[in-house]
Amino acid sequence: MMRGAYIDISMGQIHYRYWRSQPTHRRPLLCLHPAPFSGLFFTTAMPLLGHDREVFAPDYPGYGGSTEPDEQPTIEDYAQCMLEFIDALGIDTTVDVIGFHTGCLVGAEMLRLRPVSINTLVMVDVPYFDSDAQESLRSRAAAPLNLSPQADSIGPVWESDVGKKAAAIGMTRAVELFSEHVRGYKRAHQAFHAAFTYPCVERFAGLSGPLAIIATQSMLLDATRAAAQAVPAAHFVEALDITQAVFEEGAEAITGKIDAAIRALEEDHHE
Repeated sequence: MMRGAYIDISMGQIHYRYWRSQPTHRRPLLCLHPAPFSGLFFTTAMPLLGHDREVFAPDYPGYGGSTEPDEQPTIEDYAQCMLEFIDALGIDTTVDVIGFHTGCLVGAEMLRLRPVSINTLVMVDVPYFDSDAQESLRSRAAAPLNLSPQADSIGPVWESDVGKKAAAIGMTRAVELFSEHVRGYKRAHQAFHAAFTYPCVERFAGLSGPLAIIATQSMLLDATRAAAQAVPAAHFVEALDITQAVFEEGAEAITGKIDAAIRALEEDHHE
């Protein structure tokens, strides 16, 4: 059953959604959302991921219902907040973590900061770029939404979130996600800025531990392949049959691949 709640950490409050099934046979699963959305992004997939475990989808600081940060956060800040979130929940075991887009970087940093807390990490469609590519992307994506009292100022956001996606995910769901995007419009760009200033090349070179990388047929396909090359020990899966709406239209397919990857990592780790 899906529920929502708040929990206190050092920077304020984290809002999160959780799915709890009975019985729970496996470790809790933490879902790390892409920018510019929130944990709401995973609510279609959470029941599929959570048939035998608890699944948590928190909102990063400044997104969804979580407390707005005082300054521009970094990926390290988001990762530290997510580790504090796990602690605040009182989870007494390691957790499995999945990340999508920006969430991949947050998950990677969590693994770097505190590997003893992470059982497995699965990254789906990784924004792995060198500093030159990041600079170009940052100039395009890491700016506040330019909204005004005129209705047509929202047009580009509506077209991106609803016009291009409603056919695949349905009008109701598209509007839900659009609403999360504009909910905190002055800070909706902050996770993009954090992602495109994160030293991917340096940090991924040092990653270790049970982790998997999954590439779908998306605009991040080449970047995800590059991430897999940067972490040769990663379990790499190409899911090129998933072509759009990865956690919506493709939810059944991607959750199956995530589950298979986690099980494969656990088996390899215990051999």
